[in-house]
Amino acid sequence: MDDAQNRDRPDDFKVVEFNFMKQTKNQNSGKNATGAFTGSALKNTIPRVDILDVNLTIMDVKRKLYNQMKAIWPKDHKIHESEEVLNEALILHVYDNLPYYIDKRRYKTKATCEFCKTSHGLNNTCDLKIGDESANTFEAAQKLRLRDVF
Repeated sequence: MDDAQNRDRPDDFKVVEFNFMKQTKNQNSGKNATGAFTGSALKNTIPRVDILDVNLTIMDVKRKLYNQMKAIWPKDHKIHESEEVLNEALILHVYDNLPYYIDKRRYKTKATCEFCKTSHGLNNTCDLKIGDESANTFEAAQKLRLRDVF
């Protein structure tokens, strides 16, 4: 099967939901600390659901989001200057939507996050990591693909 046929397979596409949030860095959390950011939903926004090709890089996803939203930034905003600035401005985090379960002590507990390997509370987010590498660094965003996440 050639590349053109491979790209048209249904398993090459995933439904992704984007929630736009204001991220706040928690005090006393180091650069790589788990739970270093807390997200709060922005008012008057709705989740955006998209079907994305899993062969897109993280930077491709950020470019796609930027192209859909670029009108919200003033023309002289630094986000328009370079891809490095764009990468820093649009951070992809995993929003905590994990289920609760009853643990051995009969307490209601959050499932362990597959990205940060911890259990975190409501409204917390964690960095999108593939292995030990943050997908939000410029170098990683250019090489890591959605296929690596799924």
